[in-house]
Amino acid sequence: MKTCKRFTAPLLVAALVILPAAVTQLLSQQGNEAPAGFDTPTLSANPGSQSKGNGLVDDATFGATQAVFEEEDGVDKGLGPIYNARSCVECHQNPVTGGGSQIAEFRLGHRDRNGNFVSPSIAINRGQTVVPNRSLLNDRAICAEAQERAPGSENIRTFRMSLNVLGDGFVEAIDDNTLKNIAAAQPGQSGGRIKGEFILVPIAEAAGTTRVGRFGWKDQQASLLSFAGDAYVNEQGITSRLNPTDSTAVCKTTTDPEDVDNDIDQFATFMRTTKAPPIDAPLLATPDAQAGQQIFFKSVARSATLLPSRLSRPERCSMEAPSLFRMPSGTRPSIPSAISCFTTSGRAMESCRTVPRIPPTKCEPRLFGVCGLAIA
Repeated sequence: MKTCKRFTAPLLVAALVILPAAVTQLLSQQGNEAPAGFDTPTLSANPGSQSKGNGLVDDATFGATQAVFEEEDGVDKGLGPIYNARSCVECHQNPVTGGGSQIAEFRLGHRDRNGNFVSPSIAINRGQTVVPNRSLLNDRAICAEAQERAPGSENIRTFRMSLNVLGDGFVEAIDDNTLKNIAAAQPGQSGGRIKGEFILVPIAEAAGTTRVGRFGWKDQQASLLSFAGDAYVNEQGITSRLNPTDSTAVCKTTTDPEDVDNDIDQFATFMRTTKAPPIDAPLLATPDAQAGQQIFFKSVARSATLLPSRLSRPERCSMEAPSLFRMPSGTRPSIPSAISCFTTSGRAMESCRTVPRIPPTKCEPRLFGVCGLAIA
């Protein structure tokens, strides 16, 4: 009943201490900061009972969705046959439910003679069954026959760490045009050195609708419900109305779709209602952080055009599918102070060796998101 969002942050990790300081200063220029706090403690008894959300739903409802986010699933509820975790919180718990973790997802593949990335076919069940087109290698299985192993032919390999989902509801509510405008402005702002690229991806719950991707390591999801359904089937092996087919039927005993309680809706509501991660005020006040802030502004933010692109007016929360993306009553998103968080850099294309995203022939690094959240 959980979603494991797993992806690594390969770039700018060293700037983690100073980024909050830079973002806070920029946010103060306009608008109010989004509700922030690590207010989703992980409890053994009465999970979610002490949690506080951002106001999208009342705290009792929010706490109930957190309890679903933390539940462990078993084979009787559809776990597997191949999977990575039994609950969302297994991948998202540091320091509270919804945070990141040390859990790493294993991706692999190879290139064809033309240099295009190819997702492998993974043989299981003593070679009698093949899981086709599978760049994700799951760590676990519900039986020995379904256990996956990395073929020696797949020489492109990478691990992606699980990052937090706190505050993702504000990210979901950003209008497509905001992200497109950021990408369009970057070449001029950077003297041609940076040109972010946005991609349009399908919204699983709105057939025939596409939207700028913003979730997942390759921006392959555009809504939190789409993300929840995708993670449920890939990370836990549990099918739903959005992803009704398992990766393999080896040792499978349940009937698809397995998410008969529509837990993916609870996952999405939980993520949408979380507060943004808070600033570490004591750390921000230290001399090292203050010095680092100045270094960031001079050598990173201005040169890489990571500075925010503010709106001249607050955006509407309703976008391409107004009923899908909402913010707490009485608030409207001013972008997450939109530093080019949700476009990818085209730099280092020739040396990049990681599993690509759409289109499948491209190999592009993803910049670690440097975002502050604000509402107006």
